[in-house]
Amino acid sequence: MITNVQARDIGHAESIELRADSGELLTLKVADSVQFPPGHLREHMLFAEPVTVSYVSGTDGLLATAVTD
Repeated sequence: MITNVQARDIGHAESIELRADSGELLTLKVADSVQFPPGHLREHMLFAEPVTVSYVSGTDGLLATAVTD
């Protein structure tokens, strides 16, 4: 579940915060290639609709590479 969204611009999220199924809270930067606008991410947050996030772990932390409904 998404708990926070930071927008870079109208079409791209800068970062998202998620609560994983395990209860763990994760903060991820969002790759430029992710085609899931911040407004749509906020809808999922407001209505508690789950999303699936693919990510990689790197030296700068977690990077979301894909988000799907």
